[in-house]
Amino acid sequence: PPPVAAKPIKTDTAKVRHIAPILVTKPTPAKKVKIQRTPDTLERRRREKATIMKGGKLDFTRNRYDIQKITPRGTIIESSYSFDPETVKAIIVSDTGSLEVVHKTDKELLQQFRRERRKRRWGTVKEFAKYSLSLYGGYKLGKSGLLGFKVNLKF
Repeated sequence: PPPVAAKPIKTDTAKVRHIAPILVTKPTPAKKVKIQRTPDTLERRRREKATIMKGGKLDFTRNRYDIQKITPRGTIIESSYSFDPETVKAIIVSDTGSLEVVHKTDKELLQQFRRERRKRRWGTVKEFAKYSLSLYGGYKLGKSGLLGFKVNLKF
């Protein structure tokens, strides 16, 4: 005879006040459809014969970008590119290891320069305000006599 399942000793019931409605959504049409002209096997064979990127390292201390590529024969090629970090907007690297650098426009560079100049000016104003307030506070403390002595300054 087949084994008989044991009956549970105690069962728990959960009380629910209301049941949430089930939302049924229809799929929206695709915004972009990619159609491959070549079959997957041909694409894979083409990739096996192409140069593949092994790794890349972005070094901001030396302003350099290093790329390592592997050829189909297995040799490793290392390339290094130098760039100016203040003028570069984006660095795009493809899967084959080709590098494309997108530079900032003149308008973006001008905005960046103005922003930095504004920060420097506000820093100078803040330092001057701190210095003058500390001098004024020391002068008022000396005039008030709270320190145990009075200072008489004549200008």
